[in-house]
Amino acid sequence: MDREEFENMELEDQVAYLNGLVDEGNDMEDIEDEVEMTERELGALGLYFLGDKWSGKPMRGYQTAKRSGNEYAETEGGWRNEAEITDENSAVHTQLS
Repeated sequence: MDREEFENMELEDQVAYLNGLVDEGNDMEDIEDEVEMTERELGALGLYFLGDKWSGKPMRGYQTAKRSGNEYAETEGGWRNEAEITDENSAVHTQLS
């Protein structure tokens, strides 16, 4: 499997694939060669080798360009469709450009 194919997989599938390689007896160097990524690059994707198996971060974070689903939603109402800010609730709303 090449790097691009691996990066386009869902997190659960990536973890299952990596754990399958471990179960086959592959060491870290073999796994890195198989997915064309280093352990550090896998960590940046939110994949970590803990003990004797691979795990994935539930929310991947800022080190990856892969969308998590919690991004700013550019809709008519703004962030998560909030209503317009009024003096009553005195909340601060900043529009990102």
